[in-house]
Amino acid sequence: MANSTAKVTQAFATYSATGNREDLSNAIYNIDPFDTPVMSASRRRNVTNRWFDWQTEYLPTVNLTNAQPEGFNLNTFQDAATPTIRQQGVAQISKRDATVSGSQEAADAAGKGSEMAHQMAIISKVLKSDMESIMCSRQARVDETSGNAPTARMTESIPHWIGRAADRAGVTGTTKTVQASGGAVVGVFGAVGTAGLPPSNTGVMTAPGAPVQIAESMLGDAMQLAYTNGASPNLLVVPPGPKRTVSTFVGRSTTQVLVGKTEVVSTVDVLATDFGRVKVIPSRWLPVDIGLLLDPDYVAVAFYRSFRQYLMARTGDAENRMLVVEWGIEMRNALAHILFNGIKA
Repeated sequence: MANSTAKVTQAFATYSATGNREDLSNAIYNIDPFDTPVMSASRRRNVTNRWFDWQTEYLPTVNLTNAQPEGFNLNTFQDAATPTIRQQGVAQISKRDATVSGSQEAADAAGKGSEMAHQMAIISKVLKSDMESIMCSRQARVDETSGNAPTARMTESIPHWIGRAADRAGVTGTTKTVQASGGAVVGVFGAVGTAGLPPSNTGVMTAPGAPVQIAESMLGDAMQLAYTNGASPNLLVVPPGPKRTVSTFVGRSTTQVLVGKTEVVSTVDVLATDFGRVKVIPSRWLPVDIGLLLDPDYVAVAFYRSFRQYLMARTGDAENRMLVVEWGIEMRNALAHILFNGIKA
C-alpha cells in the first residue's frame, strides 16, 4: 500500500497558478509523405515551348539471308532509309499557394521563424507530390482550348504513354502487362484491344477487369519482352501491397539480410532475373492496381518553367504567395518500359 502524506497547509500549487509559462516544443513533427521515387529516378530536360518534341527510331529488321558472293556488284539499292518517329508532349501548369495574415506573420510562432516561410516549405513538398501522382496516374493528354472558359493543358502520364505504345509493326497493346478479365488472366502481353487501354494519347485508360495478383512469372515475362524490344528496365515501382507480394519471390538476391547481431531483415530490394537485375521500390502515389517496370534513361520530366515563387499583390492585411511549375512527361521510348495494369492491391 502506497504511503501518503497530507498537503502542506496553504502551499500554493500549480493547479491554482495562472502565470506559469507554457512549455511548447520548438519543433514540428509531420509524418505526411513527400517522397517522389519516379520523378527522382527520371531524367530532367529544360524545354523552350509548352509543346515539346523528341524523336524515336527502330533499327531495320534483321536479314537472315544477308550473304553476298565474292566480288559482288552493288547495282541495286535495296535497303530503304529508316525515318525517325517524331513524338510530342505538352506541358501543364501546376500551382500551390499560401496566404498568411499580417498578425500571424508578426507572431512569435513556435518552431517557425516565419509562418509564410513554413507554409511555402509545406506547399513545395505537396506540389512535388502532386506531380508524382500525376506522372503515375492514368491521365490522358489534354490540349488547352481558348475562349471564355479555357481548358487547362494536361500532360500524358507514364502509364498512359506505355498503355498506348505500338511496336515496330504498329500493333498497339503488345508492350505491356495486362492482367484480367473476369478474374482470369487473358494473356500477359497479347493485343487486348479495348480492355482498359487508351486508343490514342487522349483516350481514356482504365483497369482492364478483375485484378490479378502480381507474380514472379509476370515479372519474368515482362523482362523477356523488354529484352526482345531491346530494352533493359532496372526499376520496378509498385504500390505498398504488391511490394509485400514481391518480397515473397524466390528470385530475390537474398532471402534474409543480416543487419546486426540481433537484427535480420527479410525483404527484397533487388530481384535477379534472366534478363538483368531489377531494383524494387514501393510508391505511395501509384494507383493501387498499377505497377511500373522502368528504364529511367528513357523517361524524363520536361520543365518549360521550373519551380518559381511569386509574391502576389496584397488585397488586405494578408500576404499571398504562389508557387508555379510548368512541366510535362517526355516519354523517350515507351518500349523501354512495361506497364502492369490491373494488379491486386
